[in-house]
Amino acid sequence: METARVLRELGFTVRHIGTFSISVEATRSLWEKSFNTKVEKRTQPISTTHPEIGSVEYWSHIADTKFDIPRTLQSQVERAYPQLPPILFESSLPPRVDYHHLEVPADVGMVLRADGVHQHGIIGRGVLVAMADTGFYRHPFYALHGYRYHATLAPDATNVDQDAFGHGTAEAANIFSCAPDIDFIGVKFGPNATLAFKAASDLEPAVMTNSWGYHLPGLTTLPNFLKPLEAAVLEAVNLRGIIVCFSGGTAILPSRR
Repeated sequence: METARVLRELGFTVRHIGTFSISVEATRSLWEKSFNTKVEKRTQPISTTHPEIGSVEYWSHIADTKFDIPRTLQSQVERAYPQLPPILFESSLPPRVDYHHLEVPADVGMVLRADGVHQHGIIGRGVLVAMADTGFYRHPFYALHGYRYHATLAPDATNVDQDAFGHGTAEAANIFSCAPDIDFIGVKFGPNATLAFKAASDLEPAVMTNSWGYHLPGLTTLPNFLKPLEAAVLEAVNLRGIIVCFSGGTAILPSRR
């Protein structure tokens, strides 16, 4: 709380105070001035498998650039990291193919062998599942099936009934295919996916599912900018007893030609 107070005095907007990290927002000039550093704008595709969805811009540290913790925070803050946008591992676009593909809910539940436990009455009743993603539009699909499908906002998100990319709206259908009687709540991303994850964890669900991640080729350890997310995951699992699931990524098959 004391760290948050100092950050507010410096001009930062505090969005979330967690056990191990604080999520804040700042202008580029305030960030560079406060930490005596420089950032640059970069661009990243929203989905690596469907470039037609578009790209997103974000601010990132410049390699080998000076970085100093302000004197008023030196005893309280180890490091500050701009958070990169996640990569969406599945497209929200419906398949445009002339061959068989899976449909929800029946096909997905069958392939994941969930239909076997459904026959024994295990359908997720009384279980709260939270999901951080791009948004959760009230698609008629969910009302038609009678699913308990709800949405809320991360502290830096707006327009709870909108999903500009359709990813979260689509991915939620896979969860209901496996457990149709759960209580589901989607937490809409703002610019900071870690903040959305922390907001979802604060709901203390039984399960958190996340169909997004980061492209980290050749790395054996997590990069520093993911330490706040790592700490939030460890808190959710070890301190709150939440089952946390993340997508393993998207497999790209080489051409056989």
